[in-house]
Formats: sequence, C-alpha cells, structure tokens
Amino acid sequence: MFDQTIVPRRTEAGEAAMEDRAAALSLVARNLLVVVDGRKTVRDLLYMFRGREGVESALEDLFERGYIAGGVGGPAEASDETRRLAEHARSHLGVKSAPFVKRLNDLVSRDGSLTNDGFKELISWARTMYGSIEVDSFLEEIGRGGS
Repeated sequence: MFDQTIVPRRTEAGEAAMEDRAAALSLVARNLLVVVDGRKTVRDLLYMFRGREGVESALEDLFERGYIAGGVGGPAEASDETRRLAEHARSHLGVKSAPFVKRLNDLVSRDGSLTNDGFKELISWARTMYGSIEVDSFLEEIGRGGS
C-alpha cells in the first residue's frame, strides 16, 4: 500500500513512455501516466480509478520503472506572483472569488507559476464569468490593465 499523500509526477522517462506507443504498459498504467500531473496525490488517483482492477500494481510498476516519481506534500508552492493574484482576487471579488482562485490554481504550472498563456486563458474565462467591467477593474488594480 502506498503512502496516499505522495504527489507523483511524470519523469522524463515517463514523458518518453507516453510518446512511445510500443512501451509495454497496461491500459491502466498508461491511463494513470496520462493523469499524473504533479498535483494529484496517490489518494486522488486511487479515487479517480476506483473500481478498476490493478490500479495499485500499475502505480507500483510506474514508480519501479522510473516513469513517475513523487514526494510528500501537495502541489508545487505557488509563486509570489500567483499568490499575489489570488490575494487580489479575494480582495476585489470577495465571496465571488472562489471560482477564480480555483481556476487560477488549475492553470498554475508544475513550478507554481502562471504562464502568459495561462494568464490570458484565466482572464478570458473571468470575462465570461464576471463581465468585462469587473475584470478590467481587477486588472487595473493589479497593474495589468489592457491584458
């Protein structure tokens, strides 16, 4: 049984195995490899694949082959910019900020930062969710007007 707090991430070998269709992986192992993202814990993965046979042995196989590795804890710590953006959202949007912060966290990369494309996607989504006037006001507040 695995420590369910481990947060597996794909290694370079795992990335290569995903590209190589000839890699001898069971369907369950291949599906696990696809969803391992450095954010979900082993507990999350077991829940996602509940009812499927061979999930634990597939995880064990992926670890043994070096296709995934992991440590204890949660996802990468958010960068200062990402943390600042979430704080401004909470301040500006109040109780309406929860979906924004969740979306922000979903778009943060493995190293805890938000890419320019991720930011653009977040703002586009926010315009749909909150309206352009609210989002433009928020962007002015954080010093990114015109984004």
